[in-house]
Amino acid sequence: MTENQSFRKHQDVNHPIRDSMLKYLARVLDDSGIPSEALTDLRILNYDPQYHESHAEDLTVKKYYILRGQFSARIIPDPIRAAPALNIAEVIHVQLAHSTSTGGLKGILKDGAIAPSRLHFDYSQSFFSLGAKRTGDIQWDRAELSRIVHHAWCANKNSSNVVVLALGWGDGQVIKSGGEAACLEKTLQGGAVHHKSGRLWVVNTPRTKSRA
Repeated sequence: MTENQSFRKHQDVNHPIRDSMLKYLARVLDDSGIPSEALTDLRILNYDPQYHESHAEDLTVKKYYILRGQFSARIIPDPIRAAPALNIAEVIHVQLAHSTSTGGLKGILKDGAIAPSRLHFDYSQSFFSLGAKRTGDIQWDRAELSRIVHHAWCANKNSSNVVVLALGWGDGQVIKSGGEAACLEKTLQGGAVHHKSGRLWVVNTPRTKSRA
């Protein structure tokens, strides 16, 4: 089976992918050392302005193709509800959107993780990202995923041509004051916190090498 056939068998028949995009996807995976068999499916994600925006000027529903696959060997902990009496900390899952270039995408695929931005704190392995807490409600989670993908794309489309989706996890503390430094201090040992005023998530990724 050719790369194009492998991709096509996963696409939405109502919204076929252009040949140029198929070639682009195949080239990126090949350059990153990822076999096409790692691809599990291609999904259409709809962003409906009437659902997310109070006074939308453009009511056109935007469609984003989401490529999904087994690109990381990292062990992901299951979500856990907090149980202070048993000394059990909460573990939440956070959907993250990170805009990047084709070169950046290849590095992310090879490492199996998004590189930390570090900002102006060289000691930190954390990065800031648009994100949404997973609830387990498929319809709600997909709507939130479409929201962060759309905003990540619109905010950086002049300097980026790819939006990477990732999963972060941690206890999900909300940081109300203290800004960036407070968020970074909470994630030095890993985890994810919510920067309330910036409406962003701050996530720490230990930089251990793994197969993408």
